[in-house]
Amino acid sequence: MKKLIAAALAAAALLPLCACAHAEVELRPDDPDDPDDPQTEAVLEYALNDEGDAYIVTSAIGGDIARVPSSYNGLPVEGIDSFAFSNGTVRSVEIAEGVKYIGQYAFNNCYELTKAVLPESLTSIGSYAFCQCSALQEINLPDGLTEIPTRCFFGTSLGSVVLPSSVKHVCDYAFSSCRMESLELNEGLVSIGEDAFSANDMTRLRIPSTVTELGESAFEDCRMLRSVNLPGSIDTIPAYAFAGCQSLVDIDMGDGTEIIDSRAFYGCNTLVEITIPATVGYLGRYAFKECSNLNEVVFEEPTGWFYGGLHIIAVDVDMSDSELMAEILSGREQEYGVPHLSEEDMYRDGYGPYDN
Repeated sequence: MKKLIAAALAAAALLPLCACAHAEVELRPDDPDDPDDPQTEAVLEYALNDEGDAYIVTSAIGGDIARVPSSYNGLPVEGIDSFAFSNGTVRSVEIAEGVKYIGQYAFNNCYELTKAVLPESLTSIGSYAFCQCSALQEINLPDGLTEIPTRCFFGTSLGSVVLPSSVKHVCDYAFSSCRMESLELNEGLVSIGEDAFSANDMTRLRIPSTVTELGESAFEDCRMLRSVNLPGSIDTIPAYAFAGCQSLVDIDMGDGTEIIDSRAFYGCNTLVEITIPATVGYLGRYAFKECSNLNEVVFEEPTGWFYGGLHIIAVDVDMSDSELMAEILSGREQEYGVPHLSEEDMYRDGYGPYDN
């Protein structure tokens, strides 16, 4: 009898040890040095696609880490549905090769998500997919993506972004408010949308010569930005494009720029000098207003400028005087007849309000 009791007590003593051994299976295999922070795996739910030949991840239950497999029940997993992980607690996601798309809002408001590993097979990410993932610091963007859609990474913490060579379009607010310190735009990029990179912390910006379209406020409030290189392929610097870039000291505009729109450089108060290429025929109101340290504005073509709408009036100041033009366009000059020029649209023949 004593032997039986001893055996029973020994078995009972082993029970919690077995439970602990089982718990260790749920530790992240890529985080072996943190036994005090076990990571549970999300339980994924699936649905067949319309053709019935592949699965889609439709939702996730609990868990800190999500691993999206390449197959399920003998069929490939082709995508992640819209809202599948939205508002979840997942902290890390790994998506296997073979998955082709991520739907809209798929990880929206996953505030604890810090890392996402995307497969090279991925060709599409939906709008708002990682929007407001405020802890997201690390993600790879695979070749094959042609578009970064609206607000895809808005409000994340991506410190560095390198766009793959396949990307053609960065849409509105795609990387806005990311606190990004480094940005590398790819040759082959065609368009940058409205507010696409606004409110970030990069210090230098080179826009490739393949870009032909820049959206309003594209880099507004990038307060650490010091240097900008604009190619001649961009004919319009739109409204508010670089407004509020309070550290900007160097702007290189390529020949081919024709329009500098309203408030394009408003409030760039460390800007000291700028050259307006001869190709520019339109300068919008307040383009350089509140650039309080602007000392020189050099017009490569200082003649033939007008302002006014119904009544077209020739600009009656010496526009070859770079210091005077800096005073006028920044709004500091208050002599009679001059102070309103910074508040007017200025243009040359072919760019006026009634020119086609």
